[in-house]
Amino acid sequence: MKRWLSYNQTVLEALRSAADALSNWQGSQQQLTSVRQAEHSASKATEAAMARLRAGLVNKLSLLDAQETQLMQQSARLDAEAAQRLSWVALHTALGGSFAARHPAPPAR
Repeated sequence: MKRWLSYNQTVLEALRSAADALSNWQGSQQQLTSVRQAEHSASKATEAAMARLRAGLVNKLSLLDAQETQLMQQSARLDAEAAQRLSWVALHTALGGSFAARHPAPPAR
């Protein structure tokens, strides 16, 4: 009876882990979509600032501010992409998968 209870507990923990990993992966997908939209908006704002600078409507500082925002959004996108990939690995592992390198690392020299 104890073994059966232990087995059931192990299965429940595995299911909970898989459900948590799935939830995290879905959240990372939504976050990545949001960050990509923000990056696109920042890119458009930089283009607009550049056009206004060429037209003499703003100074260089306005363009630099827009470029800084764009770079921050690019960094946020890269972070979100990394988090999404890590959450995918966690989900795959929670579902019983494993990861092997598709291309083995070159031998150490």
